[in-house]
Amino acid sequence: MLLGILIIDFALIQATDTQRLRQENLDDKSVSPEEMEKRLADFRREFDLDRPIPRRFASWLGNIVQLEFGHSMTDPRSVRTIVGLALGKSLWLQIPAILLFFLVGIPLGVFMAGHAGGLVDRVLGTTLLGIYAMPTFWLGTLLLIYGATASGLDLFPLEGLSSEDALGGSFWLTFKDRIAHLFLPTLALSLPGITAVARQTRSAMLETLGSDYILAARAAGVAENRVVWVHALRHSLIPAATLLGLLLPQVVGGSVVIEKIFNIRGMGLLLLESAQNRDFPVLQTLVLLSAILTLIGFVVSDFLNAKLVPRTRTS
Repeated sequence: MLLGILIIDFALIQATDTQRLRQENLDDKSVSPEEMEKRLADFRREFDLDRPIPRRFASWLGNIVQLEFGHSMTDPRSVRTIVGLALGKSLWLQIPAILLFFLVGIPLGVFMAGHAGGLVDRVLGTTLLGIYAMPTFWLGTLLLIYGATASGLDLFPLEGLSSEDALGGSFWLTFKDRIAHLFLPTLALSLPGITAVARQTRSAMLETLGSDYILAARAAGVAENRVVWVHALRHSLIPAATLLGLLLPQVVGGSVVIEKIFNIRGMGLLLLESAQNRDFPVLQTLVLLSAILTLIGFVVSDFLNAKLVPRTRTS
């Protein structure tokens, strides 16, 4: 699968029309056509655009094995440096969001299953469905307006991951500043995932609580809390674990919107800017990294499923 991703990633980037870039450069009247042609030839030679596609692909694979991704077309720094800095900032946002998917979504789903059909379950179900139906850009914009501006509560910072006055301060001051900056974007990124996990867990819990072995445990006098949180929950975690592989792409895709709204210089915003600037080495690396993170999510999901599914023992 990874090899297929590498081929598709390379093919999509190479299919981009470079003639448009050439035409835009030739429209510059301050440089003679001969000089511009020379510069374009040097440009193509520097980024291997003058070589056959199979040789370019082989060279790219060789560089990837050595963790060398080339240089940006618009930035003097290497792609590895640019992407590394952006990845570090994105992880501050994405890791808490993924943790919230399960730390909040699973208990919420169990609670809703325990009150199935009641007023609380109906209110929470309707609310979660409304949140899940909201476009990410609209949800993030609403949280920004009503949480970080004078039009709302004005309790949280407006943008970025840290304040200038917090840099170089004590650990506690820096920690509080980082939490304040992360609260709104993490909430906007995690709410759809929390909703998906909660609803999936609720459905699985309702099915499990009606199974024969749960009825037998209750008939044997096992405490209800133990029935729910020990016997039923383990089986109900299987659908939630499966969702991990599907939610990781949602996190990566949602980061593009959320980082743009809250002006966080992470992978999402870098992906958007590199696409707009046609910075192909950076764009190619970001697409590859996003695909690898998604593959890791599916592998972890399969591993958790293997651990959670009860094994059938034969005598």
